[in-house]
Amino acid sequence: MCGEGIVYACLLGRRSIWGFFQDSPC
Repeated sequence: MCGEGIVYACLLGRRSIWGFFQDSPC
């Protein structure tokens, strides 16, 4: 779950769809 959230956050550069990360970890 976290892995997917990170990937989405990186691609979007915004809040992850899951809402786990407010800022992109990249």
